[in-house]
Amino acid sequence: MSALVSVIIPMYNCSLYIERCIISLLAQTYDQIEILIVDDGSKDNGAKIVKTYAQRNDKIKYYYQQNSGPGRARNKAIGEAEGKYLLFVDADDYLDENYIQDMVQSAETNKAELVIAGYTFVYEDSDKKIEIIPSKYTRNISEEWAYRISSCWARLYLKEFWIKNSLKFHENKEARAEDLPIALYSNAMAKNISVVNNAGYYYQQHKGSAMNLIKRGVVFLFPYDAFKNMYLEVKKQPLQNSIEFFDIGVIKALAHFEFVIYRKTGAKERKIFNNYVKQLIKDDKDIIMDEWKRHRKTIQFPLSIKIAIELFWLKYKNI
Repeated sequence: MSALVSVIIPMYNCSLYIERCIISLLAQTYDQIEILIVDDGSKDNGAKIVKTYAQRNDKIKYYYQQNSGPGRARNKAIGEAEGKYLLFVDADDYLDENYIQDMVQSAETNKAELVIAGYTFVYEDSDKKIEIIPSKYTRNISEEWAYRISSCWARLYLKEFWIKNSLKFHENKEARAEDLPIALYSNAMAKNISVVNNAGYYYQQHKGSAMNLIKRGVVFLFPYDAFKNMYLEVKKQPLQNSIEFFDIGVIKALAHFEFVIYRKTGAKERKIFNNYVKQLIKDDKDIIMDEWKRHRKTIQFPLSIKIAIELFWLKYKNI
């Protein structure tokens, strides 16, 4: 294997973690990589750390932008990327040494436009670790792992697929899940999706991480326009993969915002979201509800997600 992988890292105030991230990338058993780090207007010592490593190793490229959010930072790096594949890593996370090799091997063997791997929750204040390891992916039969792992990381994208479909990250820095529309679109449209039974992406949980900010009541906005545009685009064209699993993935994403992220938001924002959901799914609601009923007993979703989806239908079944 000799295909170049462009590893894209948006960085904002991650000086405590960025060195570990870089070290894990330089230690990869697959060495055909370039590392593109976009500093999103950091105010800490992260830029100095990255520049020091970049001076020692020409695989590392440093870019700067005024604080605009991770979506714009990733878009900037993609414009500079020279690799056959795109791999996204957050600056406070790190990788097992075989992670990239496993993903590239799967992509090359299966001629896949998208490879999905697992990840491990790592908790800063304890030794606790939780592995999320995907099982099989079978087109039109068992596609749920593509929708269980819907971030931009833990995925390897063929850059040609990215360009062909004019994919672009949502750039509202106040939004949460700016990568969700891209993940859902790719799940529906990518050819030969493959899964790697590897949890070697280490997803760091600390006081400033997104999951902990949500728990502390810091509310992120839903990527309204990007999600709607993605949904309408998928609905109007023939898919490479299952429309039923896509529909269920959409409802899973909406239910997650409804019952997890937006539990502590204000009444005004909840009302905006509720009206948005009603308008988005009103024409497809009965079809999607029937699709969910057909799959809910066998689909490999955690019980908490299944409960969230059931609550979602209780709330929106009569719209």
